[in-house]
Amino acid sequence: HAGVYYLRGAALERFAQMTSWDYYESITRFQKVLKACGAQEALEKAGVRNGDTVVIGKVDLEWSNASEQEMLESFQMEAGKQLKGTRHWPTPGHG
Repeated sequence: HAGVYYLRGAALERFAQMTSWDYYESITRFQKVLKACGAQEALEKAGVRNGDTVVIGKVDLEWSNASEQEMLESFQMEAGKQLKGTRHWPTPGHG
């Protein structure tokens, strides 16, 4: 199962485009927005799973159901990435 899910909406697309994906704190803020606007629940109801791609405007993200600690460790260990923050979700870089 390798799915691709699309989220549409001018405000959400603009927010995704403006998010600094190198900072864990920015990523968790984006995740809170997805939850608050109902997008996270809609994706989960649609069947999104770990490793699926979520496309929001021009931003492609890899969906993760990892715990916050697992996400932090993944962010810190990602090869070649300069650690600029302490947090991570979702994994950018599919496009």
